[in-house]
Amino acid sequence: MNSGKKSLKDFGYLFNEAGQLKNIITNEPFVFDVYNGNREKNQQNYEQLGEIIDEHIYKLLEEDAKLIKVIIPLDCSNNEGCSFIFQSEDAMSAEKVLLLIHGSGVVRAGQWSRRLE
Repeated sequence: MNSGKKSLKDFGYLFNEAGQLKNIITNEPFVFDVYNGNREKNQQNYEQLGEIIDEHIYKLLEEDAKLIKVIIPLDCSNNEGCSFIFQSEDAMSAEKVLLLIHGSGVVRAGQWSRRLE
């Protein structure tokens, strides 16, 4: 179910200067139960907001950290078996490299957990 919400603002949230997710009106942290106990709708809302946050984090990795998003494998011709990494411009020539790999669940690159508060 797609809610049509496409941005943090559409969900009524923003990241403050400390990087905390806050309600635009109340300045409170994320509230899961926005549909009065309707677990399914609340879970869908949570997952959709999580996807928006993923994209926000990817943008930070690319713009602030100056990382480059690279599709792997390099010869990937369809989405089956394809993924992506973020690397620094000098990743292939650097003497030392730090490699962080996200799992296959909802916690993606640039996140340590998906606990919204």
